Amino acid sequence: MTPNPRASDSTVVDELPPVTAVTATPRRQLLLQGITWSAAFQVFEAVLSFGAMLVLVRIVPARDYGRAAAVVGILGFVNLFSAHLFLDHALQLPDDREPDWDLHWTWGFYIQMLLAIVCHGLAAVCWFVPAYRPIAPLAHVAAFGVMLDWPNSFGATILRRSLNLRRIRIVAGVGVALRLATTVALALAGKGAYAIVIGNNVVTAIPFGVDLLLVRGWRPKPGWWRLPAWHAYAEQRRFGLQRTGSNLIGGLRVALEAAVLPAPLGFAALGLLNRAQALYATSIGRVGGVLSEVAYPFLPRVAHERDRFASYATTYLQVLLLISIPGTLFVGQQGPILSRVLYGSKWIAMDPLIWPGALVGLALAVFSTASSIVMAAGRLRACLVLDAIAALAGALALVVAYLTRQALPYSWALAAGELTAAAIAVWWMSQFLERHWLQRAVLPPIAAALGGLAVAQVAAFQTVGARPVLALAAMTALYFVACLVVLRLCFKAALNHLLDVVPAGDRIRAVVGLSTDRDTRQAPAIVLPAIHPEVRLKADTTEY
Repeated sequence: MTPNPRASDSTVVDELPPVTAVTATPRRQLLLQGITWSAAFQVFEAVLSFGAMLVLVRIVPARDYGRAAAVVGILGFVNLFSAHLFLDHALQLPDDREPDWDLHWTWGFYIQMLLAIVCHGLAAVCWFVPAYRPIAPLAHVAAFGVMLDWPNSFGATILRRSLNLRRIRIVAGVGVALRLATTVALALAGKGAYAIVIGNNVVTAIPFGVDLLLVRGWRPKPGWWRLPAWHAYAEQRRFGLQRTGSNLIGGLRVALEAAVLPAPLGFAALGLLNRAQALYATSIGRVGGVLSEVAYPFLPRVAHERDRFASYATTYLQVLLLISIPGTLFVGQQGPILSRVLYGSKWIAMDPLIWPGALVGLALAVFSTASSIVMAAGRLRACLVLDAIAALAGALALVVAYLTRQALPYSWALAAGELTAAAIAVWWMSQFLERHWLQRAVLPPIAAALGGLAVAQVAAFQTVGARPVLALAAMTALYFVACLVVLRLCFKAALNHLLDVVPAGDRIRAVVGLSTDRDTRQAPAIVLPAIHPEVRLKADTTEY
């Protein structure tokens, strides 16, 4: 591969000989390492965030929370056009193409500077509107965070491109600790809304930039601030603008729901709907999120090899469904007990909304997976159309809300619409999958989930009257053991694929009596070939 002429001028880029002796085994270990570190990060963040929340709700007035939430709304609009949408083009390139990092750095600077100016402009407008004047200085502070997100997003993208998943989680963990410590310290000093905005919107935008520029010592080429020719960034710009279009569709949908739903349903019903959907997102949804976040950077690298991409994409879908479908049915069936454990008895009115809320979570997980596979294949216009279909499904559910003025019919209409959008996305994505993807990816998790439901339903009569925590522990064990037994007896290949991306999967494979000899079974499709770049950043070789 010919070295990038712009990159060759950088002070931290070396030309290295091609890497030719890397096997697939380290790549599988890299994937498992990424899942392990991502799971550990989720636990770390949840524990620290919960502890900080217990402190903040006691010392920050509700008025300050409201001011901070208003600023988040402004930032939500500004970030619809964020530079990271353009930077993500680097993740779409195959192994034999090195991104032009200097070009991304320059355009990222101009994009984020423009967004920061827009944010300052919106803050200036707030000064002239009495009702919004209290949030004007907060919006000015948040604008500095928008600018800091330029090196932050850039540094994170470099790590994702190099598949340095371990370092990503370490830096992110340091960032979480710094963010929460700053927020709590400022809140204790009486800064209220400033504590929330500075912690969540300024400090959050620091860690990866510091890691990039100070720890790893990355430097762009001299004169990077000079805007290059417009056509030089054409491919990346086209990618980013199409991603921006998808973001705008999603943002407009959220804004429409926020504007329309309070009138027919009321804020109390909206709170119940939110908690019902969060029940999935904060439990099984986190597991699926970890897999998606780690697995996606591996996919676009082989998009130009149809057969290999089909194998990887099918495995990605298969593992996601093996987690999401049994998890969804578990949350739907055991949701009332789970709600008592997490939220307490005061949320009992939420129980009828748990099933549709779980199905909405499943639909979003499947839709996101299908959309990411389509995007990895380079079909960005199709992603835009799919996002529009999902937005239309949500809009049709709003009609049901207005006609019935009840939360339950709206929730079921939303679930039906989201599942329909997910089915359309999967149908469109199926052209990139292997021929027998239905039998391989869909049938095993459905059969396992139904087996788990049957066992849990029978066992439920034995746990009546038990404490919620004990009942939940017992039902969780029975349900997922039943799912595992169904997979072990009827779908050994599917179980093998799942264990390929589970930390300590070989040990679990030995416990359930599956072969651990990789030579005697199909190689795991999720494992990708080695990267063979001739040009590498020194920063990417640094390890903690």
